[in-house]
Amino acid sequence: MMLKAERILKYTYQHIVRNGWLSFASIAIMTLTFFVISIFSFTVYSVNVILHYYESKSQIIVFFNPNAPISYIQSVKKDIIDTGKASNIKYVSKQQAFTNFEKVLKTQNPQLANAVDLNALPPSYEISTTSLSNLEDIANILYKVKAQSKGEINNILYFKSVVQFLKKAVSIITSIGIGLIIFLSIISFVIIIITIAITINSHSEDIEIMKLVGATDTYVSGPFIIEGAFYGIIGVFISSIILYLIYLVISTSYRKSVLLPILSFFQGIPIPQYSILLLLEIIGIEIFIGIVIGAISSFIAISRYLKK
Repeated sequence: MMLKAERILKYTYQHIVRNGWLSFASIAIMTLTFFVISIFSFTVYSVNVILHYYESKSQIIVFFNPNAPISYIQSVKKDIIDTGKASNIKYVSKQQAFTNFEKVLKTQNPQLANAVDLNALPPSYEISTTSLSNLEDIANILYKVKAQSKGEINNILYFKSVVQFLKKAVSIITSIGIGLIIFLSIISFVIIIITIAITINSHSEDIEIMKLVGATDTYVSGPFIIEGAFYGIIGVFISSIILYLIYLVISTSYRKSVLLPILSFFQGIPIPQYSILLLLEIIGIEIFIGIVIGAISSFIAISRYLKK
């Protein structure tokens, strides 16, 4: 059994070396495929982290009239709770609003801070939803409540543009990523099939001899299937190295010109942290996909030949 495995690996190595440029083309397209898959995976993960951040923050703020009865303010809270779509409702009193406002102004404009009266700042509710998809539903309910109120609600602050942008960004990124992955996967299949088919034709006499001496289809197919799987594994390995080198260059040589501006742009928003476990999970999944793509492509090529 060990001798059989060694012979298969030996033939696989010979096929890869003899194919030359075709082997290089197969590895290159697999590398590109998994590079795109990695970029897409990290992008989707990052966008989901940002979405989760916005979901955990107050996305709707209801400002009441400073003289609004507390009973009315509590009734509005009940209406929001009854929807079942709010994860948190934080009440900010006039005193708390004034304290928060005063802290900010004392560092920026002390004179203006002294001119602001306590009663000038209204009480409010800061509302977080269970998901961004529920944000618009609660906002519409609050707009209806405001229309029916008698001036108890002054204003409703709803970060609609931010939410719509994030939803659109997720949709576009997902569509482009899936499209590129499908396209590159098809190209990978085709190139590996062509590579294996040429390899088979160049070894047709050897295959016929093996068949005459009683070699099984599994024995004949083994080196070719392993060759295809090898292209997938090497593609994942090279793409991982390229990604790591890019990260290394950006985080050292281009930290000030690239990394710091990005961190400054997303100030206040948690930057996604990529743990070793996450990286290993992505690489593990990619290796599995690479083996499947390579092995199936090779299996198709050798099966077509053996059926002749």
